Amino acid sequence: MVDEVREKYIISHKIYEQIPQSKYITQALKFFENELFYENISEWNHIIQEFENIPYKEITFPVDKLNIDKWFSLFRQYFSEKPTDKTRDVFIKAIGFSANDTEEINNLVQEIRSNIEVKEMILSLYREFDNIIL
Repeated sequence: MVDEVREKYIISHKIYEQIPQSKYITQALKFFENELFYENISEWNHIIQEFENIPYKEITFPVDKLNIDKWFSLFRQYFSEKPTDKTRDVFIKAIGFSANDTEEINNLVQEIRSNIEVKEMILSLYREFDNIIL
């Protein structure tokens, strides 16, 4: 539900139209959001510990247990510090993207970071999220 509300907001506010076009535009925007809001969450140690409790029984799609373990481990590592170009680079490559893809995503995050209007719209989404859902 959160993803659906977020995506509807992004589209209705034409945020994607203000970002250089790329096949990684959605991922880059989400990576930017991780970076932007990381410091607003004080419970990262708790959240990281939760990634150690893998809910295998709740995962209904066919994925090998080793891949699930890898995914949760990558999230623990990624969220252990504020996201940066370097931590994104490690994460993106670890999930199978090429060095060129990683560079394109990081470049796009830098473009988004420098766009004050987009940043303000994203901040507004999160400030008003409760009202948007209701």
